Amino acid sequence: MKKNKKSDKKIYITFIVVMAVLYGAGYLAGRLVARGEKSGNLEAVLKVLKNSFASIMPPFYLVLAVVSLFVVCMLYLSCKKMYKTLQADSENNNLWDCLEDKLNQSLILSNVMSIMNIFFFGCVIWLVEFVSYGKNGGYEAVIVIADCIFFVVLLAVELLVPKGIVDIEKKLNPEKQGNVFDFKFNEVWLSCCDEAQKLMTYQAAYKAFMDTNITCIVLYILTFIGSLC
Repeated sequence: MKKNKKSDKKIYITFIVVMAVLYGAGYLAGRLVARGEKSGNLEAVLKVLKNSFASIMPPFYLVLAVVSLFVVCMLYLSCKKMYKTLQADSENNNLWDCLEDKLNQSLILSNVMSIMNIFFFGCVIWLVEFVSYGKNGGYEAVIVIADCIFFVVLLAVELLVPKGIVDIEKKLNPEKQGNVFDFKFNEVWLSCCDEAQKLMTYQAAYKAFMDTNITCIVLYILTFIGSLC
């Protein structure tokens, strides 16, 4: 009991200190922003940041799209090659486990790339609409057209790769059912899982829930700061 009390006391002290530091940092940041507005320096800094963002984001998205397309496709092709090898050596448990891990990695990476693709392309569209990026033709217009093309290509790949991954998984485990284009895919897939797999799914869902809470807080802070620009 004594150890638990000490542990609780330490937790409360740590919580209070962290909150005090955060509130202090927020107050200091607010004071600096207010002082910057009065002096006019804040507007100049925001203008530089906005111009830098406008010049960097479209080429950055293009590079990100090319790299994402290459990485996702290569990882998926590696899974297909490994599956063909496993067909010739079905008793190789190490290869089987390696393929399962790689399939999971491919699916996770595809989902992450999908989110990044939509987010960064949205930034490019914002620049086109509100900063007139690329509307005067030339190099900027070429970048915008290339961004649009790779956005569509990535969307197609991000739909087809998960389907290919699920198809391989269904071949490895014939009891699995479901089509990724079915709106009830998650329900059908989960119904084919055993108790251990369902438990892992529930644990992953809880972790995703906690991570989403943190992500939403970070995004709120970023959008709040962005609204000041």
